[in-house]
Amino acid sequence: MDQALDVNFGDRLALVGMDLEETALPSDRPVEIALYWRVIQQLENDYSISVKLYDGQGHFFGQADSQHPGGQPASRWSLESYARDLHHIEPYPGAPPGEYAIAVSVYPVGGGPAVSIFNLDHVPVGTEFEASRIKLTAPDRPVSDEALAPGQLLKADFGEVELIGLDLPAQSAVGSGDLMPLVLYWRANTPPETDLTARLSLERKDAGPVTLADFAPVRADYPASAWSAGDGLRAPHEFLIPPQIPAGSADLVLTLRSPAGRQIGPAIPLGQVSVVAPERSFAIPEMSESLGLKFGAGTPATDAGAVVELLGYDVAPPQLAPGDELSVTLYWRSLNVVATRYIVFVHLLDSSGRIASQVDAMPLNGARPTTGWLPDEVLTDPYSLAVSPDTPPGEYLIEVGLYDPQTGERLLVADSSGQIQGDRVILDELLVPDN
Repeated sequence: MDQALDVNFGDRLALVGMDLEETALPSDRPVEIALYWRVIQQLENDYSISVKLYDGQGHFFGQADSQHPGGQPASRWSLESYARDLHHIEPYPGAPPGEYAIAVSVYPVGGGPAVSIFNLDHVPVGTEFEASRIKLTAPDRPVSDEALAPGQLLKADFGEVELIGLDLPAQSAVGSGDLMPLVLYWRANTPPETDLTARLSLERKDAGPVTLADFAPVRADYPASAWSAGDGLRAPHEFLIPPQIPAGSADLVLTLRSPAGRQIGPAIPLGQVSVVAPERSFAIPEMSESLGLKFGAGTPATDAGAVVELLGYDVAPPQLAPGDELSVTLYWRSLNVVATRYIVFVHLLDSSGRIASQVDAMPLNGARPTTGWLPDEVLTDPYSLAVSPDTPPGEYLIEVGLYDPQTGERLLVADSSGQIQGDRVILDELLVPDN
């Protein structure tokens, strides 16, 4: 094999190596990768393999799955055997030139949650392993409009370039603080002489336009000045809906601008979206334990650096038994509007600091991302942690905090005096008795 690996997928399968045919190829040719697998223990169930292609922003550009690695159910493997699993990934037509990641995941045959990857400390670190990066170049043959296959045709002509069409979810309702997906399909009529900027706005009859973003039409590392005549390009984007936007219908409008900011051609209506705003509360509820700790990046003790305040918490039951459900309720107060969808972590740690049970999720099980919080808004955020029936007796700690899912970096914590307390909060110490 070209590259040896040792990646533990849930103590079930180990990815031990790979071969990658090419690390640079035209975007209309398949990416070929061979993965080498072995079983870590004798398996009762079978698992499938998924290999996906992502751009630098995490947008999906192709996939190839194998129901059984190497064509043989993993439950039939011996501990001494291994399987060579070949995948051919066809990039989506119109994939822009640039760098892409190849990610590998494992899931039960027939479907189900992906298997967690364990690091050397046996801590789950996600479900996808980035096996390699490749560079896609311009296709050998021009990509036709039919191959691009936008869900909605537009044919909006801006002279040098043309917006062929777009994909917008059929149910165009988007929540406050959510990310709205939008795929744009472009064609270069002639090589653009300068870089161009697209602007996406929401327009309402009862209010002025709200600019969601100024952005490169395709991707920042492939500006319009690098396009060639005839290029057909697929450009997925995501746009944050600010929490200040009230609920109701709005028109989605795109304009194209020169480097000097001059609008090129007409404004193009893309469709209508319905903004859904949540019920909000600014009253502080009762809680069993009060904290008043501020979370932020760099300087959480300052108003500018603070993101949220952990007002307090509830924990039940006060003593654990194997097989219990541990209930942890966190009470947050928003301090600033933020552009990052932070993840809350709630971990039950044993005496050696290893995670015995955990939940890592956006607040309220993903229903209220931090990007949708208004200043001074208060949220009640419950979590339930399963305590394994074979949990050994001893003392356990509950730690909580927030991190950026893109970088893994945790927010720092400051107390009421402004002193940094680290990047986590220990709520309680619980005992699992020896029965």
